[in-house]
Amino acid sequence: AFRKWKWRIEAEYVKGVTNLLDAYVQYPLTPKLTITVGQHKAPYGLEANSTDAFNSFLERGMANTAFGAIGAERRVGVSLGYASDHLYVTGGIFGSGETIGRNNTTPDEGWGVNGRIVWEPIVDTNKLVHVGISGYRATNFASNTVTIEDRPGTRIDGGRIVSVAITGTAPVAPATGAQTGAKDATFLGAETALVYGPFSVQGEYDRVSINRLGTAPTVKFDGFYVFGSWFLTGESRAFKGGSADRVKPFNDFDPSAGKWGAVELLVRYDQLDLTDHDLSPLARKATSWTGGINWYLNPNTKFIVNYIRFKGQNSPLYVRATPAVGTGPRTAEGDVFQTRLQFDF
Repeated sequence: AFRKWKWRIEAEYVKGVTNLLDAYVQYPLTPKLTITVGQHKAPYGLEANSTDAFNSFLERGMANTAFGAIGAERRVGVSLGYASDHLYVTGGIFGSGETIGRNNTTPDEGWGVNGRIVWEPIVDTNKLVHVGISGYRATNFASNTVTIEDRPGTRIDGGRIVSVAITGTAPVAPATGAQTGAKDATFLGAETALVYGPFSVQGEYDRVSINRLGTAPTVKFDGFYVFGSWFLTGESRAFKGGSADRVKPFNDFDPSAGKWGAVELLVRYDQLDLTDHDLSPLARKATSWTGGINWYLNPNTKFIVNYIRFKGQNSPLYVRATPAVGTGPRTAEGDVFQTRLQFDF
């Protein structure tokens, strides 16, 4: 069995609570085709399908996180993956996460289908061209309600820089009546990454449409990020299997030998726009700029510094008294300086 089967169980312990992350088994049907069963990452975007330890910033782009919570991230399901030297295709059908519970207003769990296609026509040790698309269709939301939101690139507190909710009602059996709220969601995303020696750029554009029950019109939201990276020490960003991979410094940190590891400088622009005037007359748009320094002491040890300048229109983070009508939108602005010393094995 161990010559063919692969398996993974991973959990996290945060603030006194243990959560199950990955719990799946995997079997190669052919040298290029693999089936995965259990709780695992649904096919969805570049940052989301890369291991968090290998992503360039402390947090993923805002749209990536906000839209992933609707119909992606880790869910229980079955998927098929095809991998060649230049083409990667993954598709599957998924339910909710393993923590799902049923009650009177939510007699069943949500489900959906996900897919991702990546093409890398150029793959070399210091050169890469990566393009991809992904999508999902999700339905059967709890109480026909969907909330789309994210934090401003940090998890220092629970505050959301922007948030919108499509609320609904689902009659409790045996009661009858018209249902309202979110019927299903359709997501489409595009991704790209280019690497040339120590320089690289990466970006993703995401768009989600929420189809509502009854005569209510469909609402649409979008977002994107783009960032640039430069290794002062000459290394290149690495990719494997259509996702970001581990950076290996030319020289591991050893001051006695005059070796200092690898140093990477980064800058990112990130935007999440939850404005839809069919839902609300208010503009709900969040933007942020992030400057970063990644210091790779060795392939398994990484020191990360991020400085974030964020802004959100009609943001839940706005704390002053609501202005009178006609005085303009409520804008929340702020700065975050955050670091992480990371060791993974």
